[in-house]
Amino acid sequence: LQQGQFNYDENTALEIVTRLTYIAAGNINTWFTGPPTFSGCGSQSGYRAYLEADDDDGDLTNGTPHMSAIFEAFNDHEIACPTYQIPVFDSGCPNNPQTQPEITATPVNMGVQLSWTTVSNSVEYEVLRSEGVMQCSQGKVLLGKTTGNTFEDSGLQNGREYYYIVVPKGV
Repeated sequence: LQQGQFNYDENTALEIVTRLTYIAAGNINTWFTGPPTFSGCGSQSGYRAYLEADDDDGDLTNGTPHMSAIFEAFNDHEIACPTYQIPVFDSGCPNNPQTQPEITATPVNMGVQLSWTTVSNSVEYEVLRSEGVMQCSQGKVLLGKTTGNTFEDSGLQNGREYYYIVVPKGV
């Protein structure tokens, strides 16, 4: 997800993979069946579970938003499904947000007031916080969701560094 057509930053790629793993992991009966290569065609395989988690309309035959990246990751381990059984192409919801907001953080006593630019096609925003040496790379906590462009995080320690991410969400 950090190369090729997607070229996501590390944080975005990690969020996508974490979400897919969280959704898919409970549905995996076996990661693969049979010998490599292409042993991930089973209906309860890891490959199929990840595709279903990524699917945005219930129809795998028309692709998923990150189908080619999922195929490449599983194919590297020889547990994907051949393209003649499940055609691989990326699709997605065309009316979802396509950019990230620009965030402004204003410190207040024992807190921070966040504001951000509006992102087209967003219906709400998720606000996440992390702290520590990994900054935004790991350990994010979902603080809340809002339909507006501001959020106040309170109960913080004055003088401590906190890191925020605002994720625009579509329908």
